[in-house]
Amino acid sequence: QGISSGIWNSGTSTMSGTTKIKATGIGGEVTSTSANARGDGTAYGIRNTNIVNATSSSTTQIDVTGIGGKETEAGEKIKGDGIVYGIFSLYETGITTMDGDLTIMTHTGLTTDSDFTGGTTKAYALYAADGGQILVNQAGGKTIQLTGDLATEYSSMYSSIIKAKLDNSQSFLTGLVDNTGGTIDLDFSNGGSWRPTGDGGIGSNFGTVGTGLSLGSGGVLDM
Repeated sequence: QGISSGIWNSGTSTMSGTTKIKATGIGGEVTSTSANARGDGTAYGIRNTNIVNATSSSTTQIDVTGIGGKETEAGEKIKGDGIVYGIFSLYETGITTMDGDLTIMTHTGLTTDSDFTGGTTKAYALYAADGGQILVNQAGGKTIQLTGDLATEYSSMYSSIIKAKLDNSQSFLTGLVDNTGGTIDLDFSNGGSWRPTGDGGIGSNFGTVGTGLSLGSGGVLDM
């Protein structure tokens, strides 16, 4: 399994000015006599279990790529998954606050070897799990450009939180929203837009548990 991370934070990190993060995870070729081979390619822009703060004067650019490799499990040839996370906040201690401009780009793929089958790709711009929090542009006025899904992971003990404000015409979210594990609050206004990548049905694009979708003046929902 190939894992790459731009920032793997377990302490306290502060970002100001311009920060460019690029991470690429490429799965290898793995063989196992059981069903335990892992040829996944996984990349994290920021993986945080404590405190990450990007100040209001910051500009953060995150570009992540995950390419699945090859898994041979008990003779069966399977493509490894390609999985990426722009920002991943984990545990109650994992609080990521992005107060400045933010751009997240996600790219995924699978091995092109035709001898292998299956494999999936998953591209998350923001992902919170086990009580993690991601707070984006809560004071407003910054440019937020997110390509990839938003998701919270279910935990029986903790509720994870994602809050993002997209309040100018340069700001957008291109992706789906899956909040089965907590709360996702999205606020679009002044030309800020959400461009879902699902089938156009609200149920497949936006979950029903702990959600908040606010379309203020000039907010755009392009379904």
